[in-house]
This record gives sequence, structure tokens and C-alpha cells, in this order.
Amino acid sequence: MVKKIDRREFFQSSAFLGVTVLGTGALSGVDKIYYRKPLSKSTPDIAVAHGKDAFKNTIKAVESIGGIEKFVKSGDKVVILPNPQGRIPSTSTNPEVVRAVVRMCKEAGAREVICTGKHPIKAWQRNGHKKAVESEGGKIFPLSYPTRTNRKFNRDQYVKIKVPNGKRIRIIEVDRNVIENDVFITIPICKQHIGCNFTGTMKNFMGINLENTYFHAHDWEHLDNCIVDLNLNLKFTFAVVDGMSILLSNGPFGPGKTTDPLQVIAGTDRVAIDTYCATKLVGLELEKVPTIIRAHKEGLGEIDLNKVNIIHIEV
Repeated sequence: MVKKIDRREFFQSSAFLGVTVLGTGALSGVDKIYYRKPLSKSTPDIAVAHGKDAFKNTIKAVESIGGIEKFVKSGDKVVILPNPQGRIPSTSTNPEVVRAVVRMCKEAGAREVICTGKHPIKAWQRNGHKKAVESEGGKIFPLSYPTRTNRKFNRDQYVKIKVPNGKRIRIIEVDRNVIENDVFITIPICKQHIGCNFTGTMKNFMGINLENTYFHAHDWEHLDNCIVDLNLNLKFTFAVVDGMSILLSNGPFGPGKTTDPLQVIAGTDRVAIDTYCATKLVGLELEKVPTIIRAHKEGLGEIDLNKVNIIHIEV
């Protein structure tokens, strides 16, 4: 029998619990970046690769949105944000998806490929991400962060940015790596979430944000708005979403009902990608995902899939 978790249990099991007070360091403003247009009219907004091999799916999906060489140049510093958090299948990014992206970046001439996120090194090891990343010449950068039992962390790893259009937050502290890079790639797993109903490209950015306790401090509407506020001032290059095996209930940690779409999705429009994954893979109505609706209204991307150039590739 699947054990359902309530709001209190969710907070207690979250790896993001901690208390953070903003310091007085200098603010680093980031220009507001709307969603990236396709590289050309012939380049799709979203590529969906179907097949049993996560590694091959990832290669084909990225090739189909223009190829890694369109995004990564020789000498670039590439920062990758996977989600290695879950302890059971269908709750963490498939390490083969991450490995494929690291390999492509290195082959394109990247001088450094870093996988970052607020997860202890044990999480990266437990789910196979450390081995996968390092086997292709990448590095793991586990962010330090305060917890209930350990308030010490390295604040120099973070940088403050302004969120002038935020509804709930005006200043946030994020991983310095996602500001100081040439290429930023987010690689979430899409799945159901007990609070905001869906987690994918946009919610994955919480993995580099120091203020997650505040995000969870009120109701779920507050969390939805904080996620969009976070996305308003964070640019990214492209996203690769793991849709191989995903959680349909009792997310984000499970256990719950799962399904195996056997898909990897790549694209440059965070809203369109989340819309596709939420509706086509997780099976949600858009009205159930306020994060996507507000993000579209803020100009972060396209919500109408009829206006999005989506291609499907059998691998």
C-alpha cells in the first residue's frame, strides 16, 4: 500500500530544510531573460526522443534542437543542474541522461563541466550520478547549506540577485555557479508533487536556491509564486527532462504510482516543456499547475502547445 504524505511530513523529509537570513553583501542584478527562441525556423522548440535507452534518447533529443555545438563552444564553463534527490526509482534524474549531456559538452570542447545542486555527496553517490558524471570528465559540486542540525555552510558559494517583479520574494541567494558560467543546463526529472502538483524544469531551480525554507513557509500558493519569482531572473541555455520513468502520485519523494513513458525531452522554452511534461506525461490539467500558468503570464514561455513546434523521434 502506498503511504501518502501530508504537508508536515513533506517538510520533514525535504533536503532543503534550514533557516537562512539574508546578509549585507553586494547585490548582483541579472537581466530579466524571457524564453529563448528556437535557433532557426526549422529548429523545433521541443524535441521528444522515444526509446528504451536513456543515454541514446538524450543524445538524439539534443541533436534535434540544434545539437550541442549550437550551445557549447570550446573553452566554455558549463553548469548542469540535475535532480539526484530521490531515494527510490522514478524520483531522481536518470544518471544516464546526465552522463550523455556531460559527454556532449566535453566533446564540444567545454573546459569545465560542473554538476551542482543542494544535495549531499551521499545523494550523488547513492543514485549513480557521481560515477556517471566523473566517468565523462565532469565534476560534482555539492552546495553546502544550513540544516536543522548544522547551521554552518559556505555562503561564498552563493550570490544575491534582485527579483524586481517578484510577488513573494525581492532578493534571493543562488548558487554562484549558475550566474558565473557560459552555459547553464537544467536536467530535471518530471513527476507529480504533493504541493504544486508538478515538478519539472522551473521547480528544478530550487536546487540552487538558498531560500527554500521560506518557499515552504506558507501555503502551496506561496510556493507556486516563489518558484515563478525564482525563474524570473534566472537565465538558462536549454533543458533536458528525464521522462523515462516517472512518479504519478505521492511525489516528489514517493513511493507512489509510476509510469514509464520512455522519453527524454529537450528544448529552450521552460514553460512549453513543463506544459508538455505536466499534461502529456504526468496527465494533469493545466488548471492544476498554477506555476505554469503564472510563468506564461509573466512572459517566461508559451503555454499553448498548438503554437509550439514539437517533434517526436523514435530512437
